[in-house]
Amino acid sequence: MDDSVETLPQCSSVSGFFRSYELNVEKSIDYDKIIEDTCSAVKHIVTESVKRHPIKAQISISLSFYKDVDAGDNVDEFLKRAAVIIRHGIDVYERFGSGWIFDNHQCSKLELAKYSPLSGCGFVTLPKKLRDMRSVLNIRSTDNRCFLYCLLAHLFPVKSHPDRYTKYLDH
Repeated sequence: MDDSVETLPQCSSVSGFFRSYELNVEKSIDYDKIIEDTCSAVKHIVTESVKRHPIKAQISISLSFYKDVDAGDNVDEFLKRAAVIIRHGIDVYERFGSGWIFDNHQCSKLELAKYSPLSGCGFVTLPKKLRDMRSVLNIRSTDNRCFLYCLLAHLFPVKSHPDRYTKYLDH
């Protein structure tokens, strides 16, 4: 494991469903370097995690900015302007003349959660009541593209045997 990743203290909750790692990324005044170092630090953890199961990953980097305020400045106007500038992101702060100056890097974190995307797979036998209503189209296929065939069935209705996927292969 990379020396820049501290696994302790590592937080885990809901039987390991969520994990949080505190990353030991070198302090710098170059936030591009901070971003690069943070990505390097989490690469091993993310790579190993996705081998076990799909995940959602969130990388958090906390930065601090400052702006000089003089006694003659209107504080309310200053705060209103600060809120607008913050909402526009780091690029607005430094790169587009906002007057904000990058001060320091506070911390970097990685937060992971197991992820199970919803997907259709396989054929499901409908209850008799639904089958008898003839209002639900239940297309059986061998390639797990049932949802695609249902969309095609809606766009290109057929009169006979609409439950057969072969009816939609030409589309």
